[in-house]
Amino acid sequence: MQVMACTHRVVPSQQHHSPRSTVFFQRGILILVLKFVPLLSPRSSSTTLTRFLNLLEKTTSPRHGYHHLMTLVSVDVMEQLMQYFEELFAEHMWCVRYVRQCGTFAIDDDVTMGRTLQGAGVDQTTILVLLGLRRFVVSWCQFQQDESGIAVRHELEEVDVAMEAVSEENGEEEKEEEQEDGNDEEEET
Repeated sequence: MQVMACTHRVVPSQQHHSPRSTVFFQRGILILVLKFVPLLSPRSSSTTLTRFLNLLEKTTSPRHGYHHLMTLVSVDVMEQLMQYFEELFAEHMWCVRYVRQCGTFAIDDDVTMGRTLQGAGVDQTTILVLLGLRRFVVSWCQFQQDESGIAVRHELEEVDVAMEAVSEENGEEEKEEEQEDGNDEEEET
């Protein structure tokens, strides 16, 4: 009886798999799909593209705690993504190109950009795709800036360590010179 009771207690707990590890795996696979963006049909519907971009944004969003997955999106992958969307929305890609080239400082929010695109006569589904792509590019650019900032901080720390070592060596040399100067003065007297 006790053995059966123990197995009943163990079995239900074993049946519960960690959903978090499954989510990590699924999100990682979704990010890797980015490499196959050029294979997507140029006739993909705006709804499909919007869903793809929304899933991409959610899988790399800091709000959902998966911003570290942005490291899987290399510069080459981002270039492929931009080329793919450039073929589809060339005349309206200026809002995305601006963010990609000029960075994220003082950019308009989605509402303002949406109104600007709507004022230019862009249809609603294209606006949704462009704004989704733009949000992803903004997030990617900010991630790249953060990563480069971390690299710069590491380089500055290395420089600080090297400068401390140099100043310690200089301090020791100055002490030796002072001692030699003191010895020279004593010999002269």
